[in-house]
Amino acid sequence: MKKYSPASLSSVEKNSKQDQAITLRSSTRSLLYSISLLTLGATISQLSRLQLNPIYGERSVSAPYPPLHFAALSFGLALPLICHEKLPHIAPLMAVALPTMQHSPLLRKPGLEYLGIKYTPLITELLTSVPLISLLISHAFRTLQSDQLFSKRSLRTPPMLFVSAYYLFAQKIIAAFLPLHFANGHFLTSRASLYWGVCALISLHFPLKNTLIGLSVYLAVFAVSPNSALSSRFVTSIPTDFGLKHANKVLEPHGWQVLERGEGVTGFVSVLENTDMKYRLLRCDHSLLGGEWLLTEERRVKEGWTKEEPVFGVFEMMEAVRLVKGLRSAKEQERALVM
Repeated sequence: MKKYSPASLSSVEKNSKQDQAITLRSSTRSLLYSISLLTLGATISQLSRLQLNPIYGERSVSAPYPPLHFAALSFGLALPLICHEKLPHIAPLMAVALPTMQHSPLLRKPGLEYLGIKYTPLITELLTSVPLISLLISHAFRTLQSDQLFSKRSLRTPPMLFVSAYYLFAQKIIAAFLPLHFANGHFLTSRASLYWGVCALISLHFPLKNTLIGLSVYLAVFAVSPNSALSSRFVTSIPTDFGLKHANKVLEPHGWQVLERGEGVTGFVSVLENTDMKYRLLRCDHSLLGGEWLLTEERRVKEGWTKEEPVFGVFEMMEAVRLVKGLRSAKEQERALVM
């Protein structure tokens, strides 16, 4: 039997500890990298939904959301088994174009508009955010699989279970806290700015050459067809004075004008005025919260108006309930909610 000197044993033990330290650092980097990718994917899924809410309505967008993104998670986990490992590297190309792809004229063709608000958001998500999210999940899963520590069979928490659990957890946390950042009304915390920022962070997780290729392709498309690369609908969604002027330019031929708009906790709030019939509406995303007929000189003189009138007569009927006298118990309090 070969004998080792104490010095050689000490050297072997020292090298073993160094290898373990290197493996631990490498595994930590892989774990943090995967967590970052999954967090960005969960954020994109929420921002994509918020981007579509003002167009199709929260109900139409939220209905297919859970099964759609569960399918994105399942497809992302299965992607490493059926595709080449370099496929997720096209994610920067998709991330560069994603903010404008959802508003592309290609997604407003007569065939898609015929599907209505029930299926058009579903098709839009399938063609834009879902493929990108699947690529991010796939890349995070493959990163953990290739790591020495997480690929051990004896490890109790397999990469697939970790990726699934963390992605679903991140979605719930981000969905709860993301709308709170829209309350201050700043451009940097608007949904459009956050969308651009998250897509830029996604590009930073991949080699620089992939991002440059994505930018080159996008600029080439913009040079050939500006309307396809940067649609007017996307420009109007930017919460700046330029976006507001562009929105009014689009709405003026239809007799509408946006007086004010901004991000809110409950959605994208805007005040609209009909310049033909002279009334104003308060809108949140795709829902009308209320409105009033304006007190013009013509209505004051010809119709005898003395104040603005609500657009929806049912609001007055609901408020009139407070004037009805009936039998009340001693414990009952007089309360009314008028919206």
